[in-house]
Amino acid sequence: MAILNLRKPRTLILLPVVLAMLLASACGGTAAEPIVVEKEVIKEVVKEIPVVKEVVKEIPKEVVVEKEVVKEVEKLVVATAVPVDKAKTAETKLPRLVVAVAAQGWDSNYSYKTGTGGLLDKYPVQEWLIGLDRETGAHIPELATEWEMAPNGKDWTFKLREGVTWSEGPHSPPGGWGEFTAEDAKHSLWLTLHPESIIGQYRKFAGVKKKSDVATVTQAIDKVATVTDDHTVTFKFNVTVPEISIWIVKGRQLPMESKARWDAVGHEGYVDAIVGTGPFKFVERIEGVHVLYESRGEDHWRIAPDYNELEFRWVGEGATRLATLLTGEVHVADIDRASHAEAESRGMKILNTSGPALAHRWHWGGLWWTEPEKMDPNNPMLNPKVRWAMNKAVNREAIAEALLGGVDKVQIPWIYGYDRGFTDATWPGAYNPKWDQDWDEYTVTTQNEPSSC
Repeated sequence: MAILNLRKPRTLILLPVVLAMLLASACGGTAAEPIVVEKEVIKEVVKEIPVVKEVVKEIPKEVVVEKEVVKEVEKLVVATAVPVDKAKTAETKLPRLVVAVAAQGWDSNYSYKTGTGGLLDKYPVQEWLIGLDRETGAHIPELATEWEMAPNGKDWTFKLREGVTWSEGPHSPPGGWGEFTAEDAKHSLWLTLHPESIIGQYRKFAGVKKKSDVATVTQAIDKVATVTDDHTVTFKFNVTVPEISIWIVKGRQLPMESKARWDAVGHEGYVDAIVGTGPFKFVERIEGVHVLYESRGEDHWRIAPDYNELEFRWVGEGATRLATLLTGEVHVADIDRASHAEAESRGMKILNTSGPALAHRWHWGGLWWTEPEKMDPNNPMLNPKVRWAMNKAVNREAIAEALLGGVDKVQIPWIYGYDRGFTDATWPGAYNPKWDQDWDEYTVTTQNEPSSC
């Protein structure tokens, strides 16, 4: 959830920006013009005419009311109240959008030394092979324009977007680190296998053990990633991964990194900045205080930001984040649910994300084995009726009410590890449309009906 200030006039131009921010891309569409409001005011002027008497008869007192219409134009020019250190680069853009959020668990520029929860401050700068549609959550092309799985279910080929360039950063040559290529995609996967990386999933895909030395990782990546040309790369995994888009999609732990930058500065130099192909470039990080970015301008391949600078301000306490919003220090803040009522009473508006923000899932172990001979046939979870009973035993409404406390809730039928984008051409039978059709029967009990287990 995010809350924004609707009392201050500047909010009028921030609404579309905030909606974009809630989906982590930190960008909007085209820049908004300053808003001019013309208001027509009608004033009534009442005049009384004195009593007039004649000799013969008396004319009753008469009051004549004249109405005079006066048009008054009130101009309201929207501007930010947040002080900035540098002059605006475009009159039509907000100089700096400030977002107050709780500090990250790992306040660092390293993308491969943090979990997915620590990638929030990487989104404005970095991009992924596969993107996310901010309205539907569908997997869409980002740095990869298309991708295809081989019949063996292990090899994935990605066609990469041409003409995308890296942003500048400390130690970079003028203009940045050059063009994004397949070598960068290979290098990014190699980073997830590096001894300094905390990411485990890709090691499973590549057959690399945890804390393998750099030489071992390099030997493995040469087998796993094949570069056909500057804009084609194939990942040849050791295991079948038909759900690869779930792991490579935006927000997971495979943002694209520059190989040229690594060759120049290495692991030690990567801490100096976040460098990516995204619409913002990194300016500075003050640990425990904020992270600041600057727009790369109008000619970014994907989107032009609606503001010249973006700041993530780390504010630990929810009450303090609310206070910074009320005083106009920030434009957007993540507020504790307990403070929602107070925020709304002070003129704020709560904006819900357009996609799921909280997921609760179960993993039924032992159902899908790459080595079927090792599967225990007596595992009760292999029985569909047992899984059906377990599903009906879960009171989804009560869980959602306890966790979300009255806000709008949407329960999405979703089978973890499967992508609705699968087709028979990609993987025959990988996703069964009947799962959606039978969702209510499979999971929902009536109010008075006891669970079948």
